[in-house]
Amino acid sequence: MRPSAGAARSPPQSKVTTTTPRNKHSISRVLIILSIVLPVILAITIVGVASTPQAVLFPRLQSFIVTRFSNTVCANKRIGFLCLTSGPHRRIFSSRTMATSTGASLPFERERRVAELAVQRAAVLSKAVYNSKVKGTLEKDDNSPVTIADFGAQSLVFASLDKNFPDDNIIGEEDSADLRSNKELTGLVFKAVTDAIYSNATGQSSSSSSTSSGPVPELGTVSNETEMMDFIDKGRHTESGKGRVWALDPIDGTKGFLRGGQYAIALALLVDGVVEVGVLGCPNLGEDGGVLVSAVRGQGTVVRPLSSDFSTLADPSRVTMKPITTSSEAAFCEGVESGHSNHNLQGKIASGLGITKDPVRYDSQVKYAALALGQAEIYLRLPTSMKYEEKIWDHAAGSLVVEEAGGAVFDMYGDKLDFTTGRTFKRNKGVIVMPKGIAEDVVRVVSEAAIEVYGAKSVL
Repeated sequence: MRPSAGAARSPPQSKVTTTTPRNKHSISRVLIILSIVLPVILAITIVGVASTPQAVLFPRLQSFIVTRFSNTVCANKRIGFLCLTSGPHRRIFSSRTMATSTGASLPFERERRVAELAVQRAAVLSKAVYNSKVKGTLEKDDNSPVTIADFGAQSLVFASLDKNFPDDNIIGEEDSADLRSNKELTGLVFKAVTDAIYSNATGQSSSSSSTSSGPVPELGTVSNETEMMDFIDKGRHTESGKGRVWALDPIDGTKGFLRGGQYAIALALLVDGVVEVGVLGCPNLGEDGGVLVSAVRGQGTVVRPLSSDFSTLADPSRVTMKPITTSSEAAFCEGVESGHSNHNLQGKIASGLGITKDPVRYDSQVKYAALALGQAEIYLRLPTSMKYEEKIWDHAAGSLVVEEAGGAVFDMYGDKLDFTTGRTFKRNKGVIVMPKGIAEDVVRVVSEAAIEVYGAKSVL
């Protein structure tokens, strides 16, 4: 407010240096420019060093960059990884060090790590058994084979879960009945388990190796044959719809395993009937010893090389399915064993979708991994008999891996898989998997074929 003309003048003041409005605007502009340029420079610097050992020296700076630029560094804020490069399999830097520095953690971070390490150790055992002369193959009541690797892998994985999550329930494919009545086979399985536990330093299965670093405390151990069989039998739980329940197929695709083809160690965590964590160990997929594919709901799917040193995990890469928009661009991924799916009907469906590419054929849940990695686009598992009920351990881990990679999973009538019905699917028949971009067309064609061949779902 201006003083009136007749107002008394203020006494003289000592001279004070002031900033003119023009100078204020200039300084503001400089500050704004610096606030934009400096963080960008810092981001570029962090990205440049994040793939080097020195990256661990900057956890607080990395945390600031991820927090400040989460919209531009990664499209999905919930991914929890700092993307480093572009490409079909983007390199990513784990945010574990950043989460530690800020006191935060990702949902199911510990469960994912334990599951990955446990599956990796089971993969070491499976490779050793395959390379041995004796595989201890038995035939189960459903005419499917079971081997030393099946029993040993289940024991090792359940030892890890019991060590870290003793209050969780577990559903597993195998039980120890055949072992308890066969002392010789029990001894062979226990030797394979012990060799694997002591093999992490060299990748050589030998409990007497002087160069082995011994058991990994984080993963638990198996002390004797009785404890081994007790661990195997922890998988007898029958309910899947309430609380925390792990589902394991220790060797998914045993026939593929025996012939040197594809197989998977498949482990998933369900919480109140919803799959939250999924891990697939695929020892014969890709090159250099296989891959470990994992997903956490809302955090995406990653792949990393399997390592013979199962005390640590290799660096991961983010993966997504091929973003196709028309079904004619797709290729089928089918099972090798014709008894597991109706291949003739799948051929008719392929024709109806305009698919002309030759199918890719893999055993086990490796098919889910193949879709997530972009090796094919559609997986159909259509029943050869409507009396057959799919097992939840055959689909839990794989379904989440695909969904988090941009895919969709339904039964052959277009309904979501219901994991709340115990050890088998009681409300679903068949499984169809595809990218979200073509889901509507694929579900329409498959469901029409299913109704024609099997009848409406209401008859189930």
